[in-house]
Amino acid sequence: MKKQFIIVFSGIFIIILLFVFGRTVSNKKDIAVSAKEVMPQKIFDVEQFISLEKAKLSPNQSITLSKLENNISRGDIASQQIKAYEALAAFWKDSAKSFEPYAFYTSSASKLDNSEKNLTFAARIFL
Repeated sequence: MKKQFIIVFSGIFIIILLFVFGRTVSNKKDIAVSAKEVMPQKIFDVEQFISLEKAKLSPNQSITLSKLENNISRGDIASQQIKAYEALAAFWKDSAKSFEPYAFYTSSASKLDNSEKNLTFAARIFL
């Protein structure tokens, strides 16, 4: 009985020493610095990607794209922008066959429309 008491007491004493004098949390600065060193961050700019994809288009596709981009006139601008973004998304999906601009314009139209159905659809495209 005395031997078990000494073992339990010494175990509890060691745990208390570890919590009092031991380092239980690492420095946040060390973790942040090491994470940056391990994984260099690459930032994707969709506008730059779209401009690169525009350079690859045929002349007929470029004309069609510029008409779609300049399709907004005076009046109810929000609904016109939604229709323009949907038309641009359809162009990039069907004619140009490029996914990234299609996803960008679909998400932009969904943000303007602000309905749960469209936002969910746009989120699923990204996933």
